[in-house]
Amino acid sequence: MRVRLSPWATVLFSLVVSLIFVSCAGKGKVAPSGAAPSTVTSEDSSDLSRTEAQSRKARVSEIVYDLNLDVMNAMSKDVEANFTGDLTVRFQLANAGSTSAGAVGGAKDLRLDFSEGEVKSLVVNGKSQDLGLKKKYWINLPGPALKEGSNEVRVEYAHAFSRTGEGLHRFRDPADGKIYLHTQFETYDANRFMPCFDQPDLRSVLNLTVTAPKEWQVVSSALERSKVTKGLGRRWVFAPSPKIATYLFSMHAGPYFVFTDKFKRADQSMIPLRIMVRPALKNFLRQADWFKTTKDGIAFYENYFGVRYPFGKLDQLVVPEFNSGGMENVGAITYTESILPRAQLTRKLRRGISGLLLHEIAHMWFGDLVTMAWWNNLWLNESFATYMSALAQSEATEYKEVWQTFGASVKARAYVEDAMITTHPIEAPINTVKEAMTNFDAITYNQGASVLKQLNYFMTSDDFREGIRDYFKTYSFENTTLEQFTGSLQKHTKKDLGLWSDRWLRQSGADLVHADWKCEGDRLKQVRVTLETAKGRKPRPQSLEVG
Repeated sequence: MRVRLSPWATVLFSLVVSLIFVSCAGKGKVAPSGAAPSTVTSEDSSDLSRTEAQSRKARVSEIVYDLNLDVMNAMSKDVEANFTGDLTVRFQLANAGSTSAGAVGGAKDLRLDFSEGEVKSLVVNGKSQDLGLKKKYWINLPGPALKEGSNEVRVEYAHAFSRTGEGLHRFRDPADGKIYLHTQFETYDANRFMPCFDQPDLRSVLNLTVTAPKEWQVVSSALERSKVTKGLGRRWVFAPSPKIATYLFSMHAGPYFVFTDKFKRADQSMIPLRIMVRPALKNFLRQADWFKTTKDGIAFYENYFGVRYPFGKLDQLVVPEFNSGGMENVGAITYTESILPRAQLTRKLRRGISGLLLHEIAHMWFGDLVTMAWWNNLWLNESFATYMSALAQSEATEYKEVWQTFGASVKARAYVEDAMITTHPIEAPINTVKEAMTNFDAITYNQGASVLKQLNYFMTSDDFREGIRDYFKTYSFENTTLEQFTGSLQKHTKKDLGLWSDRWLRQSGADLVHADWKCEGDRLKQVRVTLETAKGRKPRPQSLEVG
């Protein structure tokens, strides 16, 4: 039987149910996230520990990479062909003279990540260094060669093109022999592209120059400033990238077909838009739908977040042999070619493509403009984009049914995965980068998005939106923790988000809510709601609606 309550009764009931579980806790207390991180990584491991990342963050700042990259060898038929780079890294260093176990000459060494490539020359502050400082997975910059304050490291190197999707991947089209390159750096593969301090909280600027075959398009985080053709090659010089995390750098190249458009605001300012795809697949890409979804998404997010699109352009590339659905590289999103179905597009397929585009575009703000400090908050990055893409679809596109499909697919899958023995809390301790890779699952994306949807309702949608706007205003081009995210929201609600975070994010499993009611005729006389929490777990703050 369906019982209707007045709007006031619904609000009152929601408030009462919420207060049952939040009134006894201290307001605003947020439990520390994660367990104690692991220690130093072995030279035989390509991993990076949180301890090492925190230590390096305390020493290194103001990083600028000047990279001259040559990918002409991509045309070679040699399956082990190399690309080459001439890299200069400039940075500020603190505590250069402090000692530590294993330090050289009484000064502390510094790790520059570079996985498996070949170093041809290494110069630190003007002095050539022994090439034996290149370990398998990083370059060991010796303490005595470093100094307090400004440092400059120059590395000439070579690295094989990837065939596994990490780093700089090369694909040869079996139909026509044409070559396509794309990069994929999340979580820890920018150092397969160039030597770098490869962790999300060491934001940096990339000044990129690329020499590639003259028939190619070349794409990076920023727009190209110049293109000069010489012989069979063309030299592309790009504007400096924004100050971003290394995993959000990118470089994509090949003889792509290009669709162009622009997003125009009411004040006549514009964002250049491009979509690139292999020519063989261009007829499967519905450019009108893509550009409309892109424009609708940018307009919705600019209004909702209270912050304009933060980058100078937006390219979207459909690339061959891509390892995932999409990747939010700053200003140059990449997608799998399976996003282009060969069959007639149903509404379900069109809605799915729209959702994926809006997910990655949302990341331009949440993830790119503001970035997690460490991988234990990967869930927040992905959950927020999943939730916001559904919200954008429901309010800014034709797909008004999206919350029904969200419940039937996104949330339903989260319930299934949370019931398995492999479940884990939404925010799990991540002590090394490789541990982060185990958390790309339906808990991180689906359950996290469902919980953020609940948080929106728990706070009220207006208060949630104001908290999000506060977050972007406060932390643009910075790295943040969960506590800083909830702290921005906490300013706009009297609900205890410290308790909410602890109960919803740091314990796994579902609660059961039971409702019993009595009616007299068509009038609701009594309703009783009880919450059943599994043994060993604490009850969660709940806001419910009764219809």
